[in-house]
Parts: sequence; structure tokens; C-alpha cells
Amino acid sequence: MVVPTDLLPAVLNRGARDHDLGRALARVVGERGRWLAAVSSRWAYLERHTHTGEFTVEKWRAQGAENRRALLEAREPLLSPADESLLEEAMADRSSRVRGIALALLAQLPDTERGRRLADLARRHVTLRDGAVEISPPEVADPDVPAALGLSAATGTREEIREERLWALVTHAPLDCWLGRLGADPDEVAAAASAHPELLDTLANAAVVQRRPDWARALLPALFQRLSRRHHVRSSRAHALVGLLPPDDQCAWALEHAKQVSPGTRGATALLSVVECVECPWSPDLGQIVADVLIGAENSDSGLAALAHAAETRMPPELHPRIAEAARTRLGPPSDQPDRDAQRVAEILRGLAEKLRFRHEMHKEFH
Repeated sequence: MVVPTDLLPAVLNRGARDHDLGRALARVVGERGRWLAAVSSRWAYLERHTHTGEFTVEKWRAQGAENRRALLEAREPLLSPADESLLEEAMADRSSRVRGIALALLAQLPDTERGRRLADLARRHVTLRDGAVEISPPEVADPDVPAALGLSAATGTREEIREERLWALVTHAPLDCWLGRLGADPDEVAAAASAHPELLDTLANAAVVQRRPDWARALLPALFQRLSRRHHVRSSRAHALVGLLPPDDQCAWALEHAKQVSPGTRGATALLSVVECVECPWSPDLGQIVADVLIGAENSDSGLAALAHAAETRMPPELHPRIAEAARTRLGPPSDQPDRDAQRVAEILRGLAEKLRFRHEMHKEFH
């Protein structure tokens, strides 16, 4: 499949803002897209992703700072322990952005020298005493932490600098360094960290940076329970943690939480915070529960439109007849005059049904 020519500029612009999308586009833009990338600096990211396999240390050294950073970033899908020496060289780069991506990539490699150094430092500042976690941020005058993290000269108050360095340290220290220190397994570590929201958030950030699905599974229950009560889930790392899981596990996680949502008053709003974490197509069971909530939602539920929008591309398309029937039912008999809210909700459901029907027909066309 190749992106149509008339859509290429808009799609390439999106890829410039979204790193993961930009990487995926390299496979579907065709010759025209690669030509555009060669003549526009804004779309040059595509050329870097396309030629990732030709990466050499000499080529990397010859680039400017922005290209050095971008080449390291494009290296991520092919990252291996053999890259440790290059990444260590990048940690001495003059550019803080180059050092930052090098540190993040090193955090994904197992058993590195820098990882062992960061683990030792992190365990000095986060400990477990008498069953309770104790946190002591590094002193500003301590040179070891900024050196290990490749940090630039600090700005801000003394307390701000200490906290910033602590959380950067916890983010990049190997997560397994907490096993036997804060708990016997990731679940116990997550339970111990739950009393400290900032520590829990930072461990979640570490799981995302280090690409650790096992830690994501352990951290999600405590993180999601707290955030779903007090924050929008997309402002947290819960969304990114779910994204680390395989599609079947994402749907299973969402299904478990969705079963606790009752159709009716604010049901759509409650369910939205769950399903918007799931970036893959929904399983049949999850799709049915979302359909139940959409059909039973009160007209005043402020989350209904957003939930329907999420369902447009994720819900199993074979549910379109059920959603269409719900739209007709919402309006009542033709002889009745529905109120404005009922008309609005019926229109939302009708629009969803049409998009699902279109997807269903396209699916049949290609299969």
C-alpha cells in the first residue's frame, strides 16, 4: 500500500511531529514521498528512517548536531549491545539533545557499564526502611549524578535541581535494580512506590523509556487507579504504558476495567479514560462493552461524542447495524418530536454507524 500523492504533504507533516508515525511512513510513501523528503529539510527525517540500515559511526560523526541526534533516534529499531560504544561516545557530545537520546537508548540496552553506575547511584537515594520507601534527592554539589546522566549546568532553585536530578536518575537506572531492594518482584516494587506519587510516575516513565512491558503490567493498576480519579489519563504515562503491551493484552486490560463501568449516567465518560489508552483495534468483547455503554448513555453524558470518535477506527466494524438501530431508537417513533439532546446523540450514533459500515465494506472488499 502506498499513500496517495495528494495526501503526501499532509501525511509527511504529521510524521515530522510524530516520531513513531514518521518511522512507519518510510515503508508506505513510495518513490514520490522519498523524492519529497530529499528536497525538503522538513521531511528529511524520512530519508534518515529509510537508510537506517546503512548507519556507520563515521557517517554519524560527520553530521551536525541535529542530524547526529536524528540518526541515533532512527537507530532505535535496530539497537543492539554492539551500539554501546557509540552511545557512550555520544554521551560526551557537546549537544544536550544528542546526549539525551543517547542516554535513553542506553537505558534500553541490558547490562551496560553506565546502567550499573546509574543503578548504584539510584539505590543510594531511594531505599526501603522498615517497610517504607525513603527518598533523599542528591545534593546539588554531588558531581556523580549529573556526570552519569550527561546533564548540562543546572538552573532553578536548589530543591528543584535536586528533584530533577533524582527523577532523571530513577528514569534511566535499570528497573531491575529495584528488585530485592524495594520488593521481590515488579508488583511489590509498584506497591511500595504507591505511597509516593512522584516515584510511581517516574518508575512508569522508566518503563516507557526502557521499553519494559513486564514493568508496565505491574505499574498500571496503581497508576491508573490514581490517575483516573484525579487526572486526564493522557496527561499521565498510563497511556504509554498500555502501548507497551501486545494488542491482545491491551484489549484484555481495557476489558477488565470496562466491565466495571455501568451504562447510564457518565458511563461514556468513565469508559473513555480506559479505551483511549488502547491504540490497537478492539477485541470483539471490548467492542461489545463499548457499544453497550454508547447505547445506554444518557443524553447529557459529556464523554459520549469522544467515545464514539474513538470507536470510529477501533470498534469491530461488524457492529454497525447495532449502532444504527440505537440511533433510530434514540429518536423514537416518527410521530414524536425528539428533544434537542436526543437528536444530538442520535446524530453522533448515526455518524459512528456510517463509519463502521464503511470500514466493514472496505474489509470485505480487501478480503
